[in-house]
Amino acid sequence: MRQPQTNQTQIAGNNLLSPTGCLIPSFAGGADCFLYSHQKEAIAIDKNLAIWHSCGLGKTRTALEIFKKYKQKDTSLKLIVVCPLSLIYSAWRDDVIKFTDFTFANYKNLKEYDPIPDIIAINYESLISKKYLPKITEAIKNINFMCVLDESQKLRNHKSIISKTMMDLSGYFKHRIILSGSPMPNSEMEIYTQISFLDKNILPKSFYEFRNIYFQFERNGKTITGQTYSRQALRELLMRGWKYTITPTNREKLMKQIAPICHWVKKEDVLPNLPEQVFEIRDVFLSDGELSCYKNMRRDLIAEIAGKEIVAQVALAKIQKLRQATSGFMYDESGNSHEIGQSKFNILLEILEELGNQQVIIVCQYRHEIKKIEEYLKDKCVTLYSETDDKDLAIKKFKTNEAKYLVCHPLSGGKGLTLINSNAMVFYSLDYSWESNYQMRERIHRIGTKNSCLYIYLLASGTIDVEIFKAIEKKQTLQNIIYNIVNSK
Repeated sequence: MRQPQTNQTQIAGNNLLSPTGCLIPSFAGGADCFLYSHQKEAIAIDKNLAIWHSCGLGKTRTALEIFKKYKQKDTSLKLIVVCPLSLIYSAWRDDVIKFTDFTFANYKNLKEYDPIPDIIAINYESLISKKYLPKITEAIKNINFMCVLDESQKLRNHKSIISKTMMDLSGYFKHRIILSGSPMPNSEMEIYTQISFLDKNILPKSFYEFRNIYFQFERNGKTITGQTYSRQALRELLMRGWKYTITPTNREKLMKQIAPICHWVKKEDVLPNLPEQVFEIRDVFLSDGELSCYKNMRRDLIAEIAGKEIVAQVALAKIQKLRQATSGFMYDESGNSHEIGQSKFNILLEILEELGNQQVIIVCQYRHEIKKIEEYLKDKCVTLYSETDDKDLAIKKFKTNEAKYLVCHPLSGGKGLTLINSNAMVFYSLDYSWESNYQMRERIHRIGTKNSCLYIYLLASGTIDVEIFKAIEKKQTLQNIIYNIVNSK
C-alpha cells in the first residue's frame, strides 16, 4: 500500500487525505473482499463491456475489480470515471476506500502540479463544460486511461452534448466499461450510443439507419415500415400521434446482436434470499377545497387560489398543476407556492406515527413539498435536493441515525446511494419516470438488506396520481420482457 510522506497528508477519519483531495485509503479486507458469482463472471470478460446489473448488485465494486485486473498487466493505466455528481463521493470514493488501495480524486480538485491519482472521477455536466472539457480532453489524449461511464443511460439521447462528447473521446480509452441498472428506461432506441461507445461496429454507423432497421411507426394498432421521411414529415407524423415501436422479433434480434458485449443480471436471480419488497397504496381523499381546485384546473386550466389566478398554458403545464394540486398546493407564474389544503400531508404524518422508531425515506417531486415536510420535522430530518448545502453531510447524518428521516428528490437521492439502514420509503409524489421510481426503491433493497422493505405510495383518489402510478407499472413490464429475451436459451 502506498504510504505518503507524513508532512504531506492529514488524517480524515480512518483515511489519509492529501492536500489536493486525493485519497490514500486503507484497504478494508476481511469479509468485504467477498465477490458474488455474477461479479466474478463480469470481471472475467476481457472486452469493452456493458455491465447492466440491477441496482444494488455492486456494479461499482465490479468495475473497480476490472480496473485492478487490467492495471496488474499495465501499471501505467489510470481510470477515469464519469458519473452523476451525487455518486463521486458517496459511491466511488467510498468504494475505492473500502475495497482498494488506489488513490482517488475528484477531477475538479486536482491542481496542475498534482501527481495523477489512480482513479479520477468527474460528473457528466462538468466534463462537457467549457471550463473542463479542453483540459480533460488533452489529458485523455496523453494519458493511458480506462474509462467507466456510470449510469450510462445518460447517453440515451444520441443528439445530446454528453453523448456526442463521449463518442468523440471513446477512441482514446484503452478499455471502456458502462454501468447501468436501467439502460433503456423508455425505449430500446436509448441503447444506441451506449453500445456504440463500447464498440462502433456492433450497431449500424448511423442512428437513423439503426432506427430504420429495428423500429416502425405505430398508431392504434396500425404500422408503417420501410419508409424514409424528411424531418418535417417525421414531425407531422409524431404530432398526429404516431410513435416508434419495436416488434418482438426485432427486439429479440437487437438484443442478441448486442449480447456479446453485455452482461445482464437481474437481482432476484442472483440474490434470491434478499428480504421481500412490500408495496402498499394509501388512498388520499382530497378536501372539498383541494378537489374543487383540481377539477377547475382539469376542466378550465384555471384555478382561483386566494385571489391569485394560476393558468396552465400548455398540456405539460396542466399536468404539472394537477400533480401539484394533489399535494395541496400550486405554483403561480412567478414560482411562488400557494397552499390549497393538506390532505396528503396529514396522511404522511399518520404513516410516520405508525412506523414509530423506523428510519424513513420520503420521496418528493417538488421543492414546496420538501420544505413543508422539513419545516414540520425540523431537526429530525435531513433533505437531499437541489438546495441542500452539504449533501454528503446529509447522507452521513441519515446513515448514522443522527437524522430519523431523509426527505429527498429522486434526482438527488435516487442513484448510487446505499441506504440499507432504512427499510421504509414513502412516495409522497411521483413523476412518469419508471427509472427514477425504480432507482429510489433500490436504495434500500440491495446487498446487505436484512429486513423486508416497505414502499408506501400516497395516491390522491380519482386523480392523476393514479394514472402516473399505472404508467410506472407498464414500464416495469417492458424491462422484464427485455430481460427474458436476453437470457433466453
